[in-house]
Amino acid sequence: MIHTYTALSQHPHGGSTPLRRTLIYELRTLYTHPYWSRPGSSYADLVELRHRARE
Repeated sequence: MIHTYTALSQHPHGGSTPLRRTLIYELRTLYTHPYWSRPGSSYADLVELRHRARE
């Protein structure tokens, strides 16, 4: 996801539709991660979430 934000910042004038769609997909994937949907999430879940964000 971080790479997508960086790529978006380098396309200020059009041509960013595929990047925006990728970002939406990645945000949806993170939002549906078990860390956010379970009340007692563990530290391991947070580590996995951080790992996914850096992919």
